[in-house]
Amino acid sequence: MSESKSPTAVTRLWTEPGLRKRADVMFNLLADVERDNVSNLVSQLATLNEFWLIMRLLDAVDYGAPATAATTSRPEVHAKIRNLARLGEAVLNVDTHDFESWCQDEQIPQYIRDELALRIWPMKMQDQAVGAFQSLIPTYELLLEVFETRILKGDISMGLSIIHLMTEYLPLLGWEKELGHAGNPKQLSEYLSQPDSMWQTDACPLNRQQRKAFANVLTANESQKNWRIYLRDNHSRTATSLAICAGVPSPVSEVSGQRTCRTPCSIRKGNKDLAWSMVLVRRLKESSLLTLRHDAPVGHFFSVPQEPEILASWETTWQGLIADRDEAPRAQNPLCSVTRTGALAGFPELLGVVAGVDGAMQPSNLVSMIADEIKALTEEDSVTR
Repeated sequence: MSESKSPTAVTRLWTEPGLRKRADVMFNLLADVERDNVSNLVSQLATLNEFWLIMRLLDAVDYGAPATAATTSRPEVHAKIRNLARLGEAVLNVDTHDFESWCQDEQIPQYIRDELALRIWPMKMQDQAVGAFQSLIPTYELLLEVFETRILKGDISMGLSIIHLMTEYLPLLGWEKELGHAGNPKQLSEYLSQPDSMWQTDACPLNRQQRKAFANVLTANESQKNWRIYLRDNHSRTATSLAICAGVPSPVSEVSGQRTCRTPCSIRKGNKDLAWSMVLVRRLKESSLLTLRHDAPVGHFFSVPQEPEILASWETTWQGLIADRDEAPRAQNPLCSVTRTGALAGFPELLGVVAGVDGAMQPSNLVSMIADEIKALTEEDSVTR
């Protein structure tokens, strides 16, 4: 991922006629920054997690406006800073697909690469669980940090996207303690294949698509093609299926429904904590907070909700999470005893309950690590001037 071998500052996109005029204005403005003030400005931008602007600033300062075929190499410290800024932007965009590549980049400090390694989604078949297949807790800690960062920036649309992404894989976070991993296909296929599992019988309430997701778990490790298809098309569906398998904490009927299974099955071990986690996951998936992102008439960009709407919707969602139901009585609901914290009050506690950790889930400090490393390099740059 390092740019040390590729001096190109920006892509061809910046030279297209429709964007060139705007690009020139931006780059000329950045290029006018006094050389002695570049390090200080980069440090301030890093504090604000404005990684994209750091890249553009260094492009303008090192190559002019806008350079697409630079023939001179940029200062080494600027190359390191820009590379870290690219990583910071990838992390803020939750571009976990590329985390494996970043882990091989020797320009990135080892302690940051170690943190990235905890959150990779392996693109190649793995017998042993690694990264997000071993544990989703580091990934959700990062998502929580990115969510808070985006909200502080006023990026409401991206913040809601993060919540939506969290919800997609939340069942796997809840099943992690039961399985001993976070849905690694090789180990999960063994779990689904145990005697007396009922998902391939008519007694199972899973629909055809959900059963197909389980079937694809069994074949994911047969080829690299199957692995990629499974990750792309079926991993989140597998999570949804497991949410149904967990049942309810206090069943009053033996008849399964569309969202909960009551069929005696070896997949469900009678874990009440897991059942409660999946109750909360299902309620969150059907909440008003999640529908906010889908209310736009075209795509997801019209009628983007503002902060008051999100907070009001979250309070409605919270009341739904702790609602009293015959099979999930409020008196037993683990959320009723928490002290609510976070940008969405109680959301870190919700993640903590689902994950089965003590107390609220805490945001990671990966974004902060990258920003601090950039600031350390700016001090080095100032000393060498």
